[in-house]
Amino acid sequence: MPKVHLGIICGNEEDNILRFLDSFQQHVDTVSVVRAIGNQTPDKTLEIAEGRGCLVGKYKNADGNDWPHVDNFAAARNQTFSMAPEGTDWLMWADCDDLLAPSGAEVLANVRSGDLDAKEAMYGPYVVSAGGSYARRCRLVHASVYDKWVNCVHEDIEVKRDTHASWCAEMQIFHMPGVNKRGSVERNKRILESIPPEERTGREWFFLFRECETAGDVPGLLQAAIVATGKDDLAKEEKFLAYLSIGRWLKDVDEAERPLLEAVRLMPARREGYAELAKLHLARGDADKAVAWVRCMEAHNDTDEASWIHDASIYGWRAHDIKCAALAKAGKTKDAAAIRKAHRNRNRPRIAVGHPTCRPEQAIKIREMYFERATHPELVDYIFGVNAGDPEVVEGVKHYPHAVSDAVPDGYSSAVANYNAAAKAAAESAKVVLMAQDDCYPPHGWDAQIMQVMDSRKGQPTVAHLFDGFREDAIMVLPCFNWSYWAGRQWLFNPQFDGYWSDTEWSWRAFKENVVVDARHVKFYHDHPAFTAAKSDAAYMRQQNPEAERRGREVFERVAPDAVAAGW
Repeated sequence: MPKVHLGIICGNEEDNILRFLDSFQQHVDTVSVVRAIGNQTPDKTLEIAEGRGCLVGKYKNADGNDWPHVDNFAAARNQTFSMAPEGTDWLMWADCDDLLAPSGAEVLANVRSGDLDAKEAMYGPYVVSAGGSYARRCRLVHASVYDKWVNCVHEDIEVKRDTHASWCAEMQIFHMPGVNKRGSVERNKRILESIPPEERTGREWFFLFRECETAGDVPGLLQAAIVATGKDDLAKEEKFLAYLSIGRWLKDVDEAERPLLEAVRLMPARREGYAELAKLHLARGDADKAVAWVRCMEAHNDTDEASWIHDASIYGWRAHDIKCAALAKAGKTKDAAAIRKAHRNRNRPRIAVGHPTCRPEQAIKIREMYFERATHPELVDYIFGVNAGDPEVVEGVKHYPHAVSDAVPDGYSSAVANYNAAAKAAAESAKVVLMAQDDCYPPHGWDAQIMQVMDSRKGQPTVAHLFDGFREDAIMVLPCFNWSYWAGRQWLFNPQFDGYWSDTEWSWRAFKENVVVDARHVKFYHDHPAFTAAKSDAAYMRQQNPEAERRGREVFERVAPDAVAAGW
């Protein structure tokens, strides 16, 4: 019978390797694991893999590349495939933070039984978001037509000429990283920037702009994207994305229209270009033109095309958002409100996110992240909590669902007031509430993970103790509760607090009421100056200063003397 060899490269992945092997190993004949960690100190990943019967190896960076990461992904992957035993018929790859879909397991069973005897390359969807967006990747290749891996980063399999390439929608793999990996962006940029500019291919310029975009390096991304669009070896889809990004990031909104129109010219059947043009005209203040571009966007239905640039959100929640914002800014606020209401009635949100904020621009980005990473974004409601004393903040979120708390005195933080306003509005919207923050990033599939916890507790007052990535104590940074817990309450945090110590007192109260369920397997990432390299700002200082800490501690000692006695 045909034999399948799976080759993977790994960093220090001792926390992930067993999950990976449990998902893949039983569906292939052999597995090779090559460690590629640069100058890092190795963990036990290889020992664990070898104990499970895997072939193991080590990739060494080229001389001069003394980096804390791999210097050439293609070279490392070539090493994994070179370790395939003699007699191997098919070669396959994956990453340590991937999971094999049941349909993918069925495809491999058919391959190994001999039902697929063609000598070809098989493409399948690499699902990169909980909402179903995917990349189109060559996943399985017959050993006789495999040539080599190419590209030092964002690598691809190269096959021999005249090889038949087939698309298999069932050959599905999920990319399921635990948390954001900031270091991967810095790593990929370093690798790409080490290639002399005159030697970079169009794809390398393309991927450099993508890494710059993720890193927030706007000048770098614009330069790289502009160069990429002029390269003959860049595919139409990649040029399309490059033009979209140029238009999205140019400061001069008049200049931004040209690259966006070029994107529409390249791929007129895709919605993304029209959506960006609608957003551009919203930024210009020309809401009527924005509405017109929204109509163009809506004229194009979802595509059946197997494309790695497919963005499911532009046919779902994001399209809904852009349309409502355009209508509201065009003065059609009743129409926008009616559309939002109809959307809610049609989908009946299962979970509502309450997000207190005094940073509207950052909060809107976090909101997008929550929808992008939700398994069922159409079943999520999202409500900001803002303060009447911050009119610029209220103005910044006015076209999104929001609750406004009463103004607080000068010198005080509005954090608790905003928490309580957002919590109350969210609890009126759905049976499960999660409180978000400007600096907490959700994992992929966060909504499904939380609902799994809450569904097991139906009818019982429940607070889910989620993990923020850093705190190991009992203080719950991300309040998450169900309607049974909320019923009869008017506030979440004691309104005697204005910021400091409020979450400590609430956490103590929840544990005291015996309603807390350990859900720390749901892992967020708290990008707070106390834990990460994130910079402090005026909003942090407004709440986190000695006077605010003293005031909060006094309230805590007064309202929770039993917590103080217990050492909280």
